[in-house]
Amino acid sequence: MQPAGSLSGLLDGGLLDENAPASDSLDFGAFGSAVAVDLETAQAGSVNAYSRIDRIVGSSGAGDTLSGPGEAGDEIAWSITGANAGTVRNIEFSGFENLTGRDDTSDAFAFDASGSLSGTLDGGTGAGTADGLSVFDGTTTNVVLPPSPGAHVAS
Repeated sequence: MQPAGSLSGLLDGGLLDENAPASDSLDFGAFGSAVAVDLETAQAGSVNAYSRIDRIVGSSGAGDTLSGPGEAGDEIAWSITGANAGTVRNIEFSGFENLTGRDDTSDAFAFDASGSLSGTLDGGTGAGTADGLSVFDGTTTNVVLPPSPGAHVAS
């Protein structure tokens, strides 16, 4: 996408050809200002709707936000594998400083040894959900889970 570009219709990545696999990308790298992409509603910045896209690139500016996929009750695994980059539900992403899980989903954010995020990590809210975080430093994986409702947390 060019900075002044927009699309009011559907951007369709097309069918996957198993004999000639390709990556269908939506790239906002030429944009100088932040974009917001919602994986559940398939809306992305100046693109009204998209389908069958498996790679999304944020803008060259700071503050891009990627909101996760999933319906109420779903368990969503996020893998952060590089600086502001990773995968969620078989969609690669890069250039997103902020990651937001959906309300009413349980999101698990896993950082590998080279994974980092320069913005905000927000698991969302919702009754009956639990968001978690794990960080792998190359040797050890540290896991952080929220306490269950009503649990006493020592200080």
